[in-house]
Amino acid sequence: MQNIFTALSPLILIFLAVTILLLFIPLVHFIKRFDAEKKNRFKGKPCSYQKKHLFTNSEFAFIKHLEPIANEKNLLIFTKIRLSDIIDIDKNKSGDWKTASAKINSMHIDFVLCDKKSLTPKYFIELDGPSHNNPDQKEKDKFKDTVMEQCGLKITRFTTGQNFDFSIL
Repeated sequence: MQNIFTALSPLILIFLAVTILLLFIPLVHFIKRFDAEKKNRFKGKPCSYQKKHLFTNSEFAFIKHLEPIANEKNLLIFTKIRLSDIIDIDKNKSGDWKTASAKINSMHIDFVLCDKKSLTPKYFIELDGPSHNNPDQKEKDKFKDTVMEQCGLKITRFTTGQNFDFSIL
């Protein structure tokens, strides 16, 4: 029995070689293009960045009023704490938990007051300025209040430009 390749005519062998090359070249091209796209993902139009203040003027003034009360009650003030650092999603009881997770990752509580010794959160404070009057922000505020209440936690809200009554702390 002769070897199959010697039995095939040279024309068929050439056809097979060309076919293999025609399949191989696009595959190599696809792999190179995919790798280049991966490397250039962040090489779009360059952005310009600038530093900004950590707090608005209202937040800074609020902290200055809050500090003596926090010190008196042996509390530490933490600012801009993500909801996902405070609460978690029960994946067994949730529908689209990835979307819910992204939502709580993108929101924060303005001020969290914690016990100095144990660092246990005691108070959750939101400082509501004029932006909290727009419908989108009201919806976000309601969401925060609702999920925190579901976890047995309460947000205390203060409005900028008013006298702060810290007697609730």
